[in-house]
Amino acid sequence: MRTPKTRIHPETGKTLHRGKRELTVSYRGLTRTVVVAGWFPEDGSDGVMWRGDGDAADAALAELKAEHAARARALADRVARKLAKASARKMTRKTLSLLLTGAPNSLAKYGRGDAAPSHPTLVLMSLLDKHPELLAEIQALADPVAA
Repeated sequence: MRTPKTRIHPETGKTLHRGKRELTVSYRGLTRTVVVAGWFPEDGSDGVMWRGDGDAADAALAELKAEHAARARALADRVARKLAKASARKMTRKTLSLLLTGAPNSLAKYGRGDAAPSHPTLVLMSLLDKHPELLAEIQALADPVAA
């Protein structure tokens, strides 16, 4: 069976032509542009992809997720090392993990890739990476006597 030269968009009713188009895939601040095949209208609006047409976009999304996870692991390790050295009373990774996330092993899990930090935890770790001196203020705020 031959592939038809045109199709009708199921929602807009526009005539679609088989072709390729650049598509930007985004994940948590990371982006990648890929070329996808599909059925597209001449006016550049939304088209329709069929079967394997989205494989390049799916692969790009998987790559972005892996890159984000690798960055999160590296950040968790870097912050844990930096703060352990910067702490006035040589804080263990477990104590630091409790202070930053409320869970005793979360930083270790992030470092191994067994878990992904939440967005607020990533923001906190990024701030502490740039400003390790904030750890003393966080400790003071987390002290139940100070609350």
